[in-house]
Amino acid sequence: MAAFVSHLDIQLLQGDGVVLYTDGVTEARNHDEELYSMERLCEAISKN
Repeated sequence: MAAFVSHLDIQLLQGDGVVLYTDGVTEARNHDEELYSMERLCEAISKN
């Protein structure tokens, strides 16, 4: 498991944001079997 775990310190400034997600989000499919996709996730994040 250690090969998949890392540690990173990041200084966030006022107005910065962080988005955490799993591949389950981008690989989710709708009723037409279309993937949610990374592009759609990025669009949703940008709008919100």
